[in-house]
Amino acid sequence: MISMSNYPTLNDRQLRKRLRQKGFYCDRSAKGSHEIWCGEDTEGRLRTTILPRGHDFSPDYATFRNILKDLGLSIKEFYKD
Repeated sequence: MISMSNYPTLNDRQLRKRLRQKGFYCDRSAKGSHEIWCGEDTEGRLRTTILPRGHDFSPDYATFRNILKDLGLSIKEFYKD
């Protein structure tokens, strides 16, 4: 099990920047203040997740893990440059 204490916490801008670096993109706006993000995982399958938008969003550990799970990324893969 990987401890999040080994990795820096991210705010919304840092999370989006890191997702763009990994090849994910904002596909469209969703209901309210959310965005649908899409991209291919490491096996080439299309993955999507929903991220809050328009305010200072700093995901807690469970939310962050669920976002990565939706996108098919492990914590190590997400932080790997």
